[in-house]
Amino acid sequence: MRSSPRTRNYLLAALFATGLSRSALATEPEKTPESGQEEDKAKKLAQESQNPVSSLIQFPFQLNMTGGMGSFQRSAVILNIQPVIPIPLSKTWTLVPRLITPLVGSPDVMQAQGTTWGVGDFNPQIYVAVQLPAGFTVALGPTIVIPTATDPRLGSGKLSLGPSAVALWTGHGIVGGVLVNNAWSVAGNAMSSDVNAFFLQPFFNLNLPKHTYLVTAPEITANWVSDTWVVPVGAGAGAILKLGLPANVSLQAYWNAKAPSESPSWLVKFTVTFMFPIAKDAAAAGSALDKHREPQ
Repeated sequence: MRSSPRTRNYLLAALFATGLSRSALATEPEKTPESGQEEDKAKKLAQESQNPVSSLIQFPFQLNMTGGMGSFQRSAVILNIQPVIPIPLSKTWTLVPRLITPLVGSPDVMQAQGTTWGVGDFNPQIYVAVQLPAGFTVALGPTIVIPTATDPRLGSGKLSLGPSAVALWTGHGIVGGVLVNNAWSVAGNAMSSDVNAFFLQPFFNLNLPKHTYLVTAPEITANWVSDTWVVPVGAGAGAILKLGLPANVSLQAYWNAKAPSESPSWLVKFTVTFMFPIAKDAAAAGSALDKHREPQ
């Protein structure tokens, strides 16, 4: 019996998570004071990489693979390139630009073949974040959607603006919170549909030993113009690795519990985020990561 694409993708995610869990349960070497400090810095690096508005310079590559679109069960691919380059304003305040550029392969869901490839709409999000006592962080700012798509089928054709907010808590190995925004079209092609788009992403990261973690971060969206929702359910796992630079690598799988018929029924998300901590923290974190790569 042949397995469905959805089953194969969930199986891959399960195998990835199982491998990380087995690694996390392995016996850890005895810690010295120096190695303990390195571990603490590596743990801090992991938690900062899971915070969308941290003071850590990050360069994520997020590959989204979706399937089950339309009567022909078409698939789509989106590679989001989204550098985050924080600018410290004070000890607790930070300006955090998140600059999202999607590279898109969008199928014609009404046909069995045919895919449009190109660049989607550019989406800068610029936050002012403040660190509060007890591990809380709050950030506010605008989200802007600029109609830069190389093909009308890959973008909205509209300039859209709206408010965006992030609230999160970090502590006891947990990074959890929510990112929410809504954008309305204010200009653009008169022939294109108006935009009134809602985005909600709750996220929860549980950090485990040896720089591994479990994560769920579903991207819930609503189109208020057509009154349609996409509500995914799923989770994944990840690890902090040294790939030349410290990197956050994760694999997640989601099933859309609610979605229009032309939308994907499943999503697999593979993300590699390169991180650029300050020199002394990078050296300590890199040393801790190297030790976990050595055979025990």
